[in-house]
Amino acid sequence: MRRKHWALAIVGLSWVGLATAGCGERKPLIDPNTVSRVESAASRAESAASQAEAAAKRAADAAAKAEAAAEKAAAGFKHKLRK
Repeated sequence: MRRKHWALAIVGLSWVGLATAGCGERKPLIDPNTVSRVESAASRAESAASQAEAAAKRAADAAAKAEAAAEKAAAGFKHKLRK
């Protein structure tokens, strides 16, 4: 009879534990504000990377133009030296 009482007590306590576990406000594992801040920071980082990529492209274009102008000037200078 004792084993039966212990078994019923354990089952009863486990049911009480399960019932009370659902009560009250449960905190999320990750704070939603933290998630929002991380997403915002990731968005800003993507934007900065895009802007840096555009700036690098503009710099490469400017360097190519400067190189072409330098070659043109050098060709003109060589032409003047030959005369």
